[in-house]
Amino acid sequence: MEMKMLRRITGLIAFMSILAMAAPAMGHGLWVNVYKNEMYSPGHAIATVGFGHISPLDDLLTSDVGKIEVGTYQLVDPDNKKTDLPLPKSAIKKIPTSAALKITTGELGASKFAFKSDTKPGTYQVNARAKDTFFTVWIDKNGKRRKGTVAIDQIDNPKKIILSLRYLNIAKSCFSVGKWTKPVSQGYPLEITPISDLSNVRPGDLVEFEVTFGGRPLSIGAEGLFQMTGISRSFGGKEKTFIMSYPHDGRCRFTMPTVGQWLMQINVMQKVADRPELADLKGKCLSIYYTSSFTFNVKP
Repeated sequence: MEMKMLRRITGLIAFMSILAMAAPAMGHGLWVNVYKNEMYSPGHAIATVGFGHISPLDDLLTSDVGKIEVGTYQLVDPDNKKTDLPLPKSAIKKIPTSAALKITTGELGASKFAFKSDTKPGTYQVNARAKDTFFTVWIDKNGKRRKGTVAIDQIDNPKKIILSLRYLNIAKSCFSVGKWTKPVSQGYPLEITPISDLSNVRPGDLVEFEVTFGGRPLSIGAEGLFQMTGISRSFGGKEKTFIMSYPHDGRCRFTMPTVGQWLMQINVMQKVADRPELADLKGKCLSIYYTSSFTFNVKP
């Protein structure tokens, strides 16, 4: 058992080293921002998607390092009824300027949810899932290193495949109206769902999340050194540090250190060759890479 674990750890370290070479394109992630405003009764919430490295806003859906296309974007009410929201387009527009700047505009899926006197109390989710994307790093027939959002079978006579992934990206956030109710899990391949009431979190509070993979609780162990991380512009500064928790029996717990918006993320990687259920991806990629995010706010 110890040798098996050692081989898995060694393999994971090697994979993460290769994955780092794919940055910054693979470093960009998807999340959902939700801001609640109750200054004027009965109040409202506004949601957008975010893309890049750190929330709330970092990049447009198309940038110099690649792009992401949102495939589904939904509001889920306390009864688990879903409303499709308009999908933000990944296309960008360049704006001419005499300033020493490059100006581009794009969509980020801004949607406003105005509360009414008869709005059902409870927790509302705003969830997005990107269209699944291939990402490959290879040496071409001329010996040149290349990378792109293509599958292996779309490459003309590669000399060597360095890295090839099927990339699945899921993003969630939520807001409550009147009272907090536990959000219903949506059955995503990799999913973060809050256990704790996130409507009034303060620094020093303990928060807990449920993490499921394929509908089952995710745990650190022989299958992988999984970890959920949390980052915020209010924490770590130039050191770019983060908070981290290992999942045990599908649960991750954090003591929140600072006020601000927090972006929680977790990733799982599986080799296609090791999984019979992924047989349809053979010849297209070497691994499948799942990533899931959840954002929430810590109040002063």
